[in-house]
Amino acid sequence: MERRGFYNSIIVNSETKVILDGHHKWNAASKLKLTKIPAILVDYYEDDSITVDVWPTCDKEKITKKEIIEMGLSDSLFPPTTGRHRFEFKIPNIGLIR
Repeated sequence: MERRGFYNSIIVNSETKVILDGHHKWNAASKLKLTKIPAILVDYYEDDSITVDVWPTCDKEKITKKEIIEMGLSDSLFPPTTGRHRFEFKIPNIGLIR
């Protein structure tokens, strides 16, 4: 049986619409020309249960939420695996499309 679809939503800052988690899903959905993508909107700056750190293999010692949003709004990107978000809330499993 072939299974396809999203298992989890992407996480997006509600104010700026910057993707915080799910860039690979967003890129795949764009290439597939999907018009709807499951997303969870969060209040990134105000929600203390969302933290950001750096991956051990990146060249930065730390990163801030402000830097994440500024880069997300710019025409540039951080290298892959720079910022690492942690969400204290449970991201619901949305199941599979069969």
